Formats: sequence, C-alpha cells, structure tokens
Amino acid sequence: MNKFVTKLIIKLGVLLAICSHSVLLQAAGFDQFKLDMLLAQRGDSGAQFYVASAYEEGRGVAKDLTKAFEWYNKAAANKHNGAQFKVGECYANGWGVLKNP
Repeated sequence: MNKFVTKLIIKLGVLLAICSHSVLLQAAGFDQFKLDMLLAQRGDSGAQFYVASAYEEGRGVAKDLTKAFEWYNKAAANKHNGAQFKVGECYANGWGVLKNP
C-alpha cells in the first residue's frame, strides 16, 4: 500500500472512532464550543470560523455579533475563504461592525 492510502485509512479510522464516541462525550458533558475555542485561540482557522458562527447563531454561547465579527476576521486573516465571505457580509449588513458596503 502506498503512503497516501495508509494515511487515508488511518484518518478514516480516527474519524470513525470519534463519531462512535460522540454520544458518550455528550453524556459526559463534552462541550463543542469549548473545544472549538481552544483550537481557535491556537490559530486554527476552521475552529475560528466555527467559534464565529456559534457567536453569530447563539449556539452553545450567548449570541454576540461583535464577537462573531472578531472571530470571522481572525479566520479571514488566516485565509479561511468562508470567513472572508462572512466578513464582507458583516460589513455589508452592519452585523457586529459599522455598516460599510
């Protein structure tokens, strides 16, 4: 087997293990927002995007459009294209920042 296939099998195995334990993690008080925040603070652009969307939607945390914009902006600076779009959307609509079309 080549290295690519081996790495893919390992990643799929890890993903399967995580998914199978998600119910147990929720029952044990697992908090997705806290995990995303930890990763976001370490510079993970995907986690920064998820933290921003959680603030935007009030998912797992109080809704706060200003914080949502701040986290979208951080993710955008780290080249997350979805966050770059959301920053533009925030400016266009005045969500968490002064409106600036």
